[in-house]
Amino acid sequence: MMDGEELYLRYREKVLAYIRARVKNEQDAEDLCSTVFMKAWASLPDYDGQRSSVSTWLFSIAHNAIIDFYRGRRPAAELDETVPAPERDPELEALAEALEALPERERDVIVLYYYHGLTLKEIAVHMRLAYSTVKLCHSRTLEALRRMMGGTEALKI
Repeated sequence: MMDGEELYLRYREKVLAYIRARVKNEQDAEDLCSTVFMKAWASLPDYDGQRSSVSTWLFSIAHNAIIDFYRGRRPAAELDETVPAPERDPELEALAEALEALPERERDVIVLYYYHGLTLKEIAVHMRLAYSTVKLCHSRTLEALRRMMGGTEALKI
């Protein structure tokens, strides 16, 4: 395993290019790149080369840093009390109830895949699970959701 300096020298440009493609402000991209390598350096003792390659691990850290960056930049909006509440969607309510009924791990896989847009491989790295475990969990959870919601027509994912 390489040390933190070697890691930085070898992957900095690739990680920075990945971040620049997603964050248009150069200073923000540089700051995020620094954050990624600080997080990587701090968790280097926990890195398991059997679970993922160094580049996959680093890009997972970068991906999460970008999500955190945008999450923190969302403007807080005040609610306009004159705007009527949206109509309730029974299908969405049923899906929310079905998701709540799932075990935490299965719910996390579905949320990370469909809401956060992570690939199954990225989810495996993020959750520190084998890719095959995540793939099987995803498949079985979708089937369980279909059953909970009354068949395949009710859930079109």
